[in-house]
Amino acid sequence: MQIWAKWISETLTIDQLSRVTVNKTRWLRKYDTSRPHVTEVQLDAAERPVGFESRQLERGCRLELVTIGIDAGNVSWWSVGFEAFGDLGNIEDSLDCVLTHLAPGVPNLAGGIATSATTETVSANI
Repeated sequence: MQIWAKWISETLTIDQLSRVTVNKTRWLRKYDTSRPHVTEVQLDAAERPVGFESRQLERGCRLELVTIGIDAGNVSWWSVGFEAFGDLGNIEDSLDCVLTHLAPGVPNLAGGIATSATTETVSANI
């Protein structure tokens, strides 16, 4: 188990470095683990939970599947990630509940939306 934080740096720049174009498509699923049974939460196009306008989803887990490719080749890389959220004392349980919920089969990605299909330019030492 690892705990990560994200932040923006105005100090680090890549303007002077060579760059390649990276194509990234991401599929996101969100699960509510605050009740006895794990339930998938429908997301809108902006990745906000649908039906939670009156309350915030305080405990759960995100499943993210990403494919990344570089324009210069026909090779794609895939990653899968789980990000539990909520009180620090509950995140490991939330992760375990979602993994147990998903273990019998693979989530059907065909019915979902690719929440972000972006082309990003990143630095690379080439």
